[in-house]
Amino acid sequence: MLGSPEASMRRVLLVLCLLSTCFAQTKHKAGIVPNGEGPKKYDLGFGTAVMKVTSADTGGKWSMVDFTANPGMQTTLHRHRVTDETFYVVEGEFKFYLDGKIVTLHPGDMADVPRMTPHAFANLTKKPARLIGTCAPQRSRRTVRLDRTPPPSRSDEERKLEWC
Repeated sequence: MLGSPEASMRRVLLVLCLLSTCFAQTKHKAGIVPNGEGPKKYDLGFGTAVMKVTSADTGGKWSMVDFTANPGMQTTLHRHRVTDETFYVVEGEFKFYLDGKIVTLHPGDMADVPRMTPHAFANLTKKPARLIGTCAPQRSRRTVRLDRTPPPSRSDEERKLEWC
């Protein structure tokens, strides 16, 4: 005998819960992405972005980019309305403006940038610098510019970049 009707119902609900969890997770497949490879790669003129995990891979939950910044590359001061970012320096050094301070990040250093936090970064050295960036949730590339300069014209490649 299988037990009481309540116990049978609990088992059915548990199985349904486990199945729904498995089905929900099938959209994001496990995988290995070798160094230098990724589903999308962009030469942006000011650096190279290799998408390691795209928003399409995670159902819009997050994304990851391996970004190599050319010497002299710098972003404008900006913030993101709905996304949190992290930046982990792999090679070289970056100057980061964060929380009202300018700091130099070296390999192994990380910047955590919650949504709506003004930030900017630059590679002011004479060598390429590399970082891994994550964005969660990955929504759109819209940012709030905090300087008063007109936005630069973007190339088709930049428009395609599915980062934050």
